[in-house]
Amino acid sequence: MKRMLLAALLAATLTACDRNEPGTNGVIPISIRPVLNGELFETETVYQNLQGRAFQFDNLSLYVSDMTLVSADGEEVVLSGEEQDESVLFFDFTNGTIFGTAGKLSSNGSLISENLDAPAGEYQGIRLTLGVPRNLNGDFDPVTYPEEHPLSEQRGAFWSWNSGYIFLKIDGRVDNSADNNGQELLGSLTYHTGLDTLIRTVSFLEPEHAFTIETGDTPTDELNFTFDINKLFYFDGDTLDMVNSNLTHTTNDFDLAETIMDNLAAHAISLE
Repeated sequence: MKRMLLAALLAATLTACDRNEPGTNGVIPISIRPVLNGELFETETVYQNLQGRAFQFDNLSLYVSDMTLVSADGEEVVLSGEEQDESVLFFDFTNGTIFGTAGKLSSNGSLISENLDAPAGEYQGIRLTLGVPRNLNGDFDPVTYPEEHPLSEQRGAFWSWNSGYIFLKIDGRVDNSADNNGQELLGSLTYHTGLDTLIRTVSFLEPEHAFTIETGDTPTDELNFTFDINKLFYFDGDTLDMVNSNLTHTTNDFDLAETIMDNLAAHAISLE
């Protein structure tokens, strides 16, 4: 059974502080934990949705970009992945791999980044973009990127026919039988969302999201994200029907793709 791990972020380039100036930098780790039905999400595990339908995900991946720390005085620090100019990370939950930064598995099933350099100080929180930035999405050839790059064709998240990246990619199966007996998962699930109009930005800038980075090599705080996969499909009783709403490549069912991305931004990603 493959454990579907998620991911976290960053590696370190900043726009507003001289990294070579002594005594100005600290470190902070960031983690993201994928959950479903309150437990760590795993591949090859059969789950039930709110309608009692059995389902399973075989593939799950997500692009996160423009990762920005916001200081107490409003100054912004944009972080990018290692050995890349773009501020883009690719989370391959299927294989438990992050492209764009190094990380390790923590004891609670989170994927946690190595300690990341950042200016020391007080921070309001962090802002993330879910998707690939407009200036990198569209008429680009992923073949031009190195194999391990998050935007490489090796990620399998680029529409050659639609000229753009797949921000959130889900493939799986669901029990679509009339009696809903859960014995066979014969219905396919395909949710591939993209296009610039579906880029979503999430901000975590409330008082409870504040943190401190002190100078030195020991982290003062860490940022722990949770990805509640259930909330892609229902929230406050509004349930998406996996049998009749089971397919979108965005252009063929934009409304469904928009619902998924709206739920991702508004409900599924949270900062503990």
